[in-house]
Amino acid sequence: MKSSSHKMSSILIDGKTYMRYLIRTDVVTSGDPIVEMVISYVKDLVEDGDIVAISERVVAISQGRSFPIKDIHPGWWAQH
Repeated sequence: MKSSSHKMSSILIDGKTYMRYLIRTDVVTSGDPIVEMVISYVKDLVEDGDIVAISERVVAISQGRSFPIKDIHPGWWAQH
């Protein structure tokens, strides 16, 4: 994988500050090995005890569970 660009930000929750790395990745497609991809992008950023979160959208895409709106055709029950 090519190296990613990322930016850092922080978020304050219940008085505790958490650092976040917002990581730009290559395009994720159905069947991509999501675990290997995540490791390749965060391996130089994480330390023991860190938590890595991944958007549900990226997980769904890699699992083939995401479809463009134009391909979704609701049936009668969904329309009424």
